[in-house]
Amino acid sequence: MIFVAITKTSHAAFTHDPSLTWQTLTTPHFQIHYHDDENKLAHEVADIAEKAHLKITRFFNWVPDDITHIVLRDRTDFANGFASPIPHNTMTLFVTPPDDVNIIGNYHNWLESLIIHEYTHIVHIDKAAGIPRNLRDIFGRVSILFPNSLQPLWILEGIATYQESRLVPGIGRGNNNEFKTKMRLEVATKIKPISHVNQPNVSWPAGDTRYLYGVYFFNFLEEQYGVEKIKTWVDEYSDNILPFSINSAAKSTFGKNMATLWQEFSQYLQLKFEPDIKAIKAKGLVEGQQITRYGYFTGYPRSLANGDIYFLKQDFLANPKLMLLAKGKTTAEEITSIYSGRFDIHPTAGALVAQIDYIDNVNLLSDLHVINTTTGKTTQLTRGKRYTHASWSPGAKQIVAVQTIGGTSELHLLSSNGNYHQTLWQGQQHEIISALDWAPDGQSIVAAIWRTKDHWNLEQFNLATQQWKKLTDTPESEFQPQFSHDGNSVLYSADYDGVYNIRRLMLDTGEITTLTNVIGGALSATPTADGRGIYYMGANTNGTDIYHLTVAIPISETPKPGTDAPPPLHRPVNTQQTVDTETQLTPFENLDSYKISTPKSISAYSAIGKITPTTWFPLIEITEERSEIGFTTFGSDPLRWHQYSLFYGYDTDNRWSLGALSYRYDRWNPALKLFYQRDILTNLNDQNELIRFRNSDTLTSELIFPHLSRDRQWALHFGVSVEEESDKKRGIKTPPLKTVRDGLLGTAISFNSSKRYPRGISTENGQRFRAVVEDSEALENIFGDNDFSGQVYTLDWRALISLGHKHVLAARLVWGWGTDSPNRFRLGGSSDGFFLSPPSVALSTSTTEVFNKRDYALRGYPEGLPNLIGRRMALTELEWRFPVYLLEKGIMAPPIGIHQFHGTLFYSAGNAWEKGNELSDLSHSAGVEINTELVLGYFIPLNLRLGYAHGFDEGGEDKTYLEVGFSF
Repeated sequence: MIFVAITKTSHAAFTHDPSLTWQTLTTPHFQIHYHDDENKLAHEVADIAEKAHLKITRFFNWVPDDITHIVLRDRTDFANGFASPIPHNTMTLFVTPPDDVNIIGNYHNWLESLIIHEYTHIVHIDKAAGIPRNLRDIFGRVSILFPNSLQPLWILEGIATYQESRLVPGIGRGNNNEFKTKMRLEVATKIKPISHVNQPNVSWPAGDTRYLYGVYFFNFLEEQYGVEKIKTWVDEYSDNILPFSINSAAKSTFGKNMATLWQEFSQYLQLKFEPDIKAIKAKGLVEGQQITRYGYFTGYPRSLANGDIYFLKQDFLANPKLMLLAKGKTTAEEITSIYSGRFDIHPTAGALVAQIDYIDNVNLLSDLHVINTTTGKTTQLTRGKRYTHASWSPGAKQIVAVQTIGGTSELHLLSSNGNYHQTLWQGQQHEIISALDWAPDGQSIVAAIWRTKDHWNLEQFNLATQQWKKLTDTPESEFQPQFSHDGNSVLYSADYDGVYNIRRLMLDTGEITTLTNVIGGALSATPTADGRGIYYMGANTNGTDIYHLTVAIPISETPKPGTDAPPPLHRPVNTQQTVDTETQLTPFENLDSYKISTPKSISAYSAIGKITPTTWFPLIEITEERSEIGFTTFGSDPLRWHQYSLFYGYDTDNRWSLGALSYRYDRWNPALKLFYQRDILTNLNDQNELIRFRNSDTLTSELIFPHLSRDRQWALHFGVSVEEESDKKRGIKTPPLKTVRDGLLGTAISFNSSKRYPRGISTENGQRFRAVVEDSEALENIFGDNDFSGQVYTLDWRALISLGHKHVLAARLVWGWGTDSPNRFRLGGSSDGFFLSPPSVALSTSTTEVFNKRDYALRGYPEGLPNLIGRRMALTELEWRFPVYLLEKGIMAPPIGIHQFHGTLFYSAGNAWEKGNELSDLSHSAGVEINTELVLGYFIPLNLRLGYAHGFDEGGEDKTYLEVGFSF
């Protein structure tokens, strides 16, 4: 039944929806791979990319040798993109644009900004000179021969964000007022040292740190040293044969090492932002009382007329929660998990939430859910409809919702249970609706709308006439409008003076007044029950929190036309003005000066020609017994339907071959993994003399049927595993050893509901398990006699419970049962290398992870003890994992950092036996571990654990060990 349920309701691919039909548009420098209904977007991307190619290659004085692949993906309802130089230069673009106050929300055209950013990565990382360039001509695209990739992430992201910000004046994160808010708060507290910024960070501003400090550092270099010095710095680093030579390149270019440059940069930031801080304070701070201290992305308050306040708690320590601060209460209570700040509240209908989940395993689409705010029960209304914002009608009989596909929005009217009723409005290309709110009188809707010629403004939609009218018309950004409870005014956030503050717009007069004056930013305001005050989402040095301004008194207002007052940064508009929905796109501004004609051709997507190897690397191993020479290579196509790696070696002394081939296919149902390896084992005697060589052959294959969602992931596995050892060459008078074959057919079910939160030390809040059934006799007619017989049943179950404040209780139970004469279970050692990967990454894990697993760690006991080997096995482990210290510091070169320390106290008990059904004579152990999360090469995480274990029973020992990886 599980097999039927999974195969009937899911597509198996892990990367792209297999139901899509893909085509390729080819231009002189790009191949754009796009799926159904993206033809118009593909042509737009082609034109933008060719213009960006001219701009960026001229800046870096470098043109990649090969074509760059661009994969367009419109099955993800959030804005993003990424680039990789290996095995081919490839950019993946999520075409859905940002649609709220966001660090990437300040764009002229989302595709322009995204392509500029990602193609900067491609050209910057691809550039090589001197020895690295010469070696790449020989060995191909080997990762260590891309010198510019071996730098801190803040340099890589900084230069890309810097280029994105030079595209159009005032556009990009380098000019973004949300970014300015974050850096202003950094300066107001303490600028982070370079030893901190070099590392991947979870302390605020967390993942934005590399972009924030990176772009301002390149702004600093341009202002202090000039653009040509930036280009020289890139040139100097591009010929480094010694990786991570950060300081030497800086000294060659600027005459200073990075530490000295960072000191100058810190002074630059203070000179740039301290006057702004003083100017804001000079006006007189008007800010509310902070009523939550969760930080990170806590906010998005919504109020009811009875005084109740709902908001999102998202502190990166647990699942995001919908919170209720009831009228008269000082402490908020949790209602249920919620994965979005895009919600509306109705006093009887509950919370209407637009949140993202997996659809058919790979599509991350936004749908509507209703939460009963009394019980916390969540009901899904739509599936795969891509509704990104929604609002209740005053009586909760209807819903108005925004659907965004291909980067363009529509406004839909739905029934209260989510059924489609009608389309109220269809946007032109790239017109986006954000954060809508239904008026209390039920006659209209207010929203923030992005139009190409106007950017973000507030507009009001009349439901009777189905026409928009502008409420604001400014070059700045207005966001997150909410009606007052009486419907006479709208609260919203805008960055008129370079700082996001709360504004009030009176609908009858168009008068706009400012209600806050803060150093950080004030966003997403909602009125208090009496209408005199507001709650808002305020930016602080730990992220955002909820603030309460008891009485929201206007502190400034728009000067009236004809007065002697200075011209306003914002201007109200005639409330009767309607919007021309036939708005045409404006030119590509700065890049439009590049007058080019882009020849194009279209064909069906094919992986042929795109999976040929682009790299090889020699391998040499020489001992007294053997001299092996060989090479490795790998490849994949841009859509990653086909992925493979190959190793081939030849022993010149003994004249035989060895090697390994791994192949993965990710297109249809099911996904497929294949692996074959031929190794030669060397056997020596006590005098270190050769006595024999043995062939070791391993063949495994696995079919995977995934069923993935945000909170739970399942996978059904079918596998074949055949391992064989046989004599290849024996020394004189060495007796032969029998050929040993272990072939089995297996099936398994994997499950995961656990989470790893960004600020946590371990997975927590959920379970992982894998149940495996294997048969050692089913393949005898195919591969010959097997040395093992019978069936093996294995269950590995892990429970992870959050104790709060990063403390985790982890429990593990492993049970194994073999009939007849199977390959035996073996307990002992400090690591079994068995992480039990979640189903979502099943395609990328080793083919040997699921089947034929017989070795399990039992800390405090050595491997190979006879009393811990048997047909049957049971093991239990209990751990208390606790935080010790968050450091987030590292050195520039060699690039080694320490993220954090955490500790583990553990207890283990297990046994393996041959006969009987009862478990007895357990071997017990206990111990302690200190885990150090290292960061190598600026971005490669590595958990190093130093442990001590004591075995209390027969064969037990006092053992100190140093291991890489996690215990379980």
